[in-house]
Amino acid sequence: MSELRSEIDCAGRYGLTPLMEAVRRRDLAEAQRLLAFGAAVNLRNDDGNNALWFACRNGDAEMLRLLIGQGIDIDNQNLNGTTPLIYAASAGLGEMVRMLLASGADVGLRTLDEFSALDVAGSREIMKLLRAAMSAAAEPLASEG
Repeated sequence: MSELRSEIDCAGRYGLTPLMEAVRRRDLAEAQRLLAFGAAVNLRNDDGNNALWFACRNGDAEMLRLLIGQGIDIDNQNLNGTTPLIYAASAGLGEMVRMLLASGADVGLRTLDEFSALDVAGSREIMKLLRAAMSAAAEPLASEG
């Protein structure tokens, strides 16, 4: 079984695993098959991105749900400190931002250059979503004080 696992998780060009490739190609059936065989969901490529990055980049809600359901790190920070939420916000991907926030993505994380998702929000709608999430995150802190 360990030999099969090493093949399933074997990184190729740019450190992309077969799961990352399936997600990048928007091949839901292949991603499901790889996960059923035990593909590791939190491996990172040469840039430090996990498979969730590719689902967000594609705006693929179904793939995003699959990966989150498998326990992927939704707050994975790549080599620049960018998370899937920061990327989705900057790219104007409102549906991805909504889904990541609903799944508990951390709105307070920042890139190495100190940019948050709110700082790079690509639309007014995304700014409103992020501000609401930040307010909701701050409410428990205010009630503790």
